[in-house]
Amino acid sequence: MQPTAVSTAAMLALHGSLRAGEACALTWADVDTDGLVIRVNKAIGLGNGGAYLKHTKNNASNRIVNITQDLSRKLAQRREAVIRELAETETLLLPEQFAKLYVCGTISGGFLNPQILTRKWQTIAEEHTIMGTEGKRATFHTLRHGYATVAIASGIDVASIAGQMGHSNVAVTLNTYTSPTASGKRDAASTMSDVLHPSGSNAELLSLDHTGTDG
Repeated sequence: MQPTAVSTAAMLALHGSLRAGEACALTWADVDTDGLVIRVNKAIGLGNGGAYLKHTKNNASNRIVNITQDLSRKLAQRREAVIRELAETETLLLPEQFAKLYVCGTISGGFLNPQILTRKWQTIAEEHTIMGTEGKRATFHTLRHGYATVAIASGIDVASIAGQMGHSNVAVTLNTYTSPTASGKRDAASTMSDVLHPSGSNAELLSLDHTGTDG
């Protein structure tokens, strides 16, 4: 089944280490499925007036993330689903207009509120008993946490993981420091593909079409 907005955001966190606000702010202009990279340069924040578009958390969060083939395929499938929805509603967009659409948003140009995303994910996790790496029910943040946990356990250098995740200080990831490299970041992305392959039971749930939970 085609990835929904919520399942796509979950894959972005699990395989790409994106925060909820970063996944909600990602536009198609930021996605390069052929080059296996996404550009994180904005986020959806929450304030007294509701959700709003903002800059990323810090300079380190403004980054290029190497992604897996699995995530690339899911994003390509999501793009195809959006194109079909546009065709079904007879909505015509120029390429530059399509590029501004949010990957996890609506065809009218709206973004997914991070609070709604986390609430809908929580419902999915409870319905399907999806557990995190610490044996607790998986929250949306657990997906990003799981990325770091598996990458560190797999021997990827911590600085590269920190660079991939957008941590301003490598100590946030682990109390060690080495120089992050592009090749190391690619290795981290590749490891996620091997360890968190979508053929696993939890990963399969991320591509389920949860009708009525994706508005």
